[in-house]
Amino acid sequence: MELVTGRAGVPHITSQQHRQMHQGIWGEEAYILSTGNMLEPEVQSSNKILIKDGALMFQGALFSVKVGTTDEITINNGNQGMKRKDLVVVRYTYDQSQNIEKAEWKVIQGTPAESNPVAPSGTSGDIQAGDSVVDCPFMIVNLDGINVTGVDIIPEISPTISDLIGKLPDEGDGYIKFPDGTLIQWGIAHFASGKTSDTMIIDLPVAFANNTYSVSLAKSSNGHTCTNLVEASGVGNSEKTADSFKVTGYFNTTSYNKSFNWQAIGRWK
Repeated sequence: MELVTGRAGVPHITSQQHRQMHQGIWGEEAYILSTGNMLEPEVQSSNKILIKDGALMFQGALFSVKVGTTDEITINNGNQGMKRKDLVVVRYTYDQSQNIEKAEWKVIQGTPAESNPVAPSGTSGDIQAGDSVVDCPFMIVNLDGINVTGVDIIPEISPTISDLIGKLPDEGDGYIKFPDGTLIQWGIAHFASGKTSDTMIIDLPVAFANNTYSVSLAKSSNGHTCTNLVEASGVGNSEKTADSFKVTGYFNTTSYNKSFNWQAIGRWK
């Protein structure tokens, strides 16, 4: 075990260790961070696109266009009467012989087609595993003839901590969508009084990608005792759809409303 954030008498913190920390916060997916101009592309001509300042997080590695500057990307000429999709990636390279890592923009040209052109693929890999070339797909450049007709940004913009806090409600239902596809939802539900058992359908604030999300339940602070409320393992896939789930509760009294908190974790994409 090594103390990373500690004095060792010599420089010792590595890029790999920094990436471990970043992966623990953002995960391994690619996100544009909410800083500067957020890498906004600006089409200057059919051959030139400027990328404004900002930062990109990918596999724990932080890539940056310096504040107040722009990067220039050159697109090869299109073909009259043909369409094309070029893929722009952030290319990470590792020269093991010199122990040097670097990044650069790379344009991977697509194949022209009369209709429905297909964007090419980059080089996949694992930066933390020491792969020498790893591409992070950044945007698709669409060409119609010799003209660039638009660009499609691939990574999403990551919310800041203040953004996430602002989405937390004081009470009631709520949800958070994370850039890596994770979706967390929560709420408070109430069984009616006058029964010792009851079944109800909980409508989710937003739909999950499928019905394989997990559900956990607990008595609410303002709820009466639920002696055998269904636990997470009891809400199986057969009790769930992408936008709702069924809960059965058993109670030791017929009095009062029986409130409970619920939380569901799954994928939105």
